[in-house]
Amino acid sequence: GRVVADGTADALRASTGKDSLEEAFVSVIGSEQGLRE
Repeated sequence: GRVVADGTADALRASTGKDSLEEAFVSVIGSEQGLRE
């Protein structure tokens, strides 16, 4: 694997403009595929 984001939950939400950490994660990985596997 590789690191695609680093920081606190608040920083990741702020940098992606998402309200939840789950939405921020999906935004960073670029799809919901990673959530289903």
